[in-house]
Amino acid sequence: MYSDAQEFLVAERAAWEPYCALASLTDEQLSQPIATAHNWSGRDLMGHFIVWHEKYLIFVDELRAHGRSESKVADDAYYEERGEALNDEYVAEFAAIPLAELRERFDTTFESLRVRVAPLPAAVWQHNVDFNEFLPDVTIGHYAGHTQDLAAILAAPRST
Repeated sequence: MYSDAQEFLVAERAAWEPYCALASLTDEQLSQPIATAHNWSGRDLMGHFIVWHEKYLIFVDELRAHGRSESKVADDAYYEERGEALNDEYVAEFAAIPLAELRERFDTTFESLRVRVAPLPAAVWQHNVDFNEFLPDVTIGHYAGHTQDLAAILAAPRST
């Protein structure tokens, strides 16, 4: 549990930092599927994080306003029902987006989430268990779940 937004944001930035390396890949490198990363490309991983960060923005706004996120409850149920098929749909959706837009959204959704979280008072972190468990799980925990994918994508042999 985190006692305030600043404590969380320091931990969250450290967990996210390795993913910033995706921005250094060329468009060709980002588009290369990697067998050891569930056949995802860097582009796919970026799109995956974008879609979930965009959802988290809605959830955080609802939690801030109401102490509970009905969208999160509904989304959790929908994900439980659809599972990995949803991730496959998101990969297909983001394959159609130009890489320049994808790169921009990758940066802005991450920063937007941080901007929304930063002003939260300590009381939210200390008294709203749903919030304090949810946000670290869907950010830091989610990033940790993809470290092997990231490592495989970044370590993939590149054509010269």
